[in-house]
Amino acid sequence: MSIYHIPTPEELKYWSSKNFRMIQPDEVVIDVDDRKLGKAHFLAIAQMFIMKGYRIEVYYATGQKSPHGHIKEIPEIAGLTYEQNKKYKELLLRKAYSSAKLFYEIDNLVMPDLSLCGRHAIAEEHKKHYKYGTVKKLIGVSNEEVTGQPLEEEILSEVLNEAPKPKFNTNNTLASKINAKYSIVRMAKDFGLAVDSRGKALCPFHNDSRTPSLSINESKGIFHCFGCGQSGNIIVFYALLKRINSKFKMEVSQ
Repeated sequence: MSIYHIPTPEELKYWSSKNFRMIQPDEVVIDVDDRKLGKAHFLAIAQMFIMKGYRIEVYYATGQKSPHGHIKEIPEIAGLTYEQNKKYKELLLRKAYSSAKLFYEIDNLVMPDLSLCGRHAIAEEHKKHYKYGTVKKLIGVSNEEVTGQPLEEEILSEVLNEAPKPKFNTNNTLASKINAKYSIVRMAKDFGLAVDSRGKALCPFHNDSRTPSLSINESKGIFHCFGCGQSGNIIVFYALLKRINSKFKMEVSQ
């Protein structure tokens, strides 16, 4: 089930006429809605994300109260339910807000607009703003070289109402010995999964056809899916893969 409302043809036609688009499930928008303090306080909060390695696109249309920051492509949160997705974004912005308040010692720091964490239309990039009549231009990109946005796992655990993920013992165990000879990433690829350079892949254990939610840690020999919650070491991974394809075999070199 989609977490976001599927617009009707009438809605799409209206939005197009106003140069609107919906905020995407895997996107976080930073907007400090204050005419006097917005720009300076936006920069303070955005800097917290920049220092943590987020790639942020900064847009501004002349007349706006402050620039807007767009953090795009956080695939792990796209598959959450609507309420979980909204809560994750709110907690993420609140965390950055609290950090900026302490770091810059700004007592009156303005909170980012949390209404943008839910279903919300925004002005389209590179088009005239519906309100100000000026083009919403890209004025800068932070951490432009980043190819994968960070994931706040503590926030995700809180959103999912889960205890912290168990830390699998990879020292002096059968699982670690297997992973040393036949890595968990190799196993995934031999099974047919397209694992990218970050260890991300579409999860084979649930309907994961849009964005990769399976995270595979080669050095530790463990995996976790942020969509369906399946996790474990290389032995658990093998057992689950065998359920899907009984012909799948693992050949460990001696």
